[in-house]
Amino acid sequence: MPYCPCFYCNNMGCPLYGKSEHELPFPTLPQIKPHPKTWPTDAWKALLLCPVCKQFHIYTKADILWRARTDEETEVYLEDTVWFCAKFECAGLGCGTPAELHVVTCAGTQAEEVDNMLRSGAVDGTLPCDHPFLLPKSIQISQEPNRQTIRSYLH
Repeated sequence: MPYCPCFYCNNMGCPLYGKSEHELPFPTLPQIKPHPKTWPTDAWKALLLCPVCKQFHIYTKADILWRARTDEETEVYLEDTVWFCAKFECAGLGCGTPAELHVVTCAGTQAEEVDNMLRSGAVDGTLPCDHPFLLPKSIQISQEPNRQTIRSYLH
């Protein structure tokens, strides 16, 4: 039975808060629970968007859990989800700090739909520079492989 890295939404107002985890992409899922965890590293930090409440938070190694999944659940995840990375600069007055926001969506979602969601005003969160998310001038969106770990914004 494979183990998958997961995270819970940290927004207490989210309908899934504490109820359902979101799986993270990983190259080869281990068949036993990894101990000690080799990924993520102690220095790893990433901005992850909850697909339900549209709030993002900075997640660290302490926030990542490893959950057992059946082979069938793993295949469904790989078939039904797509990860995107939205790269932009903070729009806070005089800031411009680069940010990478990782977004999980349903299979078939296009980058344009992610861009529209980010520009809709529905997305909220605090960036690593401590500024709130404001609509950036430019957003570069790329699809991420489902079998590649999400890289840290501290690289």
